[in-house]
Amino acid sequence: MAKHSSIGIKLTVGDYANVSGLTDIPDMGATPEKLDVTTLADEYRQYINGVRDFGDLEFTFIYESGAEGNYAKLAAIEAAGQNVECSVEFPDGAKFSFEGEIALRIVGVGVNAVITFVMSVALASDIEYTAGA
Repeated sequence: MAKHSSIGIKLTVGDYANVSGLTDIPDMGATPEKLDVTTLADEYRQYINGVRDFGDLEFTFIYESGAEGNYAKLAAIEAAGQNVECSVEFPDGAKFSFEGEIALRIVGVGVNAVITFVMSVALASDIEYTAGA
C-alpha cells in the first residue's frame, strides 16, 4: 500500500474545480454520539451509536484578490444561497463527496501575516467516500 502526502489534494465546489489557495481541509468524518442503553440489571454501562454530527466543514485558503480570485468565485457561489455539490480528492484519486451551503469569512490578521479566509460548509448530505487507486 502506498502512503501519500497532502500535496495535490483538490477541492471542487460546484462548477469551480480545483479551488486555488487551499491550505487546510477539515476532518472527513464524524464519530457517532453514544446513547446510553444501560438498564438496572446491567453491571456496567452499555452504549449504542447515535447520530453523527459532522459540524460545519471548514476549509482554509490564502486570499486571492480580483474578480477571478478564489474569494470572488466562492463569494458568487455563496450569494446564490443554495446547496452546492463539493468534493475533496486525494492524490491517489480517493474522493469524499458531499452537498451543503457555503459561507465565507476573512480570518483576522496582524503584522507580517498572510491574508486568509475560511469557507464553512453546512452539510445537507452524508459524506460519501469513493476509493482511489
